[in-house]
Amino acid sequence: MESMGDRSATFAVTSASGQAALCPGQTHSLRVVFPSPDAEFFLTTSQGTFGKPYTAACPNQIAAWLTSADNSYTDTVAITCDMTGAVQLLVSWSESKRDSYHQATLTMNVDPSCAAAESPIPILHLPSARHSPLESVHPQASKQPIESPSPIQSPSPVQSPSPIQSPRPLRPPSPREEEEEEDDDKDDEEVRNRSTDDDDKEDKEDREDRSRDDDDDSDKDDEDHKHRSM
Repeated sequence: MESMGDRSATFAVTSASGQAALCPGQTHSLRVVFPSPDAEFFLTTSQGTFGKPYTAACPNQIAAWLTSADNSYTDTVAITCDMTGAVQLLVSWSESKRDSYHQATLTMNVDPSCAAAESPIPILHLPSARHSPLESVHPQASKQPIESPSPIQSPSPVQSPSPIQSPRPLRPPSPREEEEEEDDDKDDEEVRNRSTDDDDKEDKEDREDRSRDDDDDSDKDDEDHKHRSM
């Protein structure tokens, strides 16, 4: 496709299906041919995105210089399914620092007839009217049915308290434990008996000591009494 502009810069756009058209939902091949291999250029598109944009923030702009021997630059331009109307490609370039900038443009309309299979049909936005044609024929047809109230949810059942666990039954003592308990009881009884015997022995010794003391005192008194009588 020839472009409008000066110095013979040209554009060539081809869809993925091989058509010289802009098809919704397709990625197109783009080729720009310049009159000089030393061109430094700035390329933009009014709709769509380039495959090799200058920055990710501006996917519709390219700033570069030629590196090919055939004075051309190749890229891709993607047209989304919802794009309609005209798309303008604009390129500005200069061949040297002393050269002024030149421009060339190409304007193409998005062709819905070659849209990709997965692209939806564009929705036409009709002007709003006071009454739609459906209402004039069937006044009740456009009225929305009254929504029935949602049923009241029944309260969740109260959880019953968990049953109280019964105490674990006591384990009967083993024969060994019974023998040890009997031995302990015997030892305790022997200790108590020894203690009682010791106490009885001490009491007996005390009584004997008191008896001897009393006898000595009595003998002494008798002897004193004899001396006084003489």
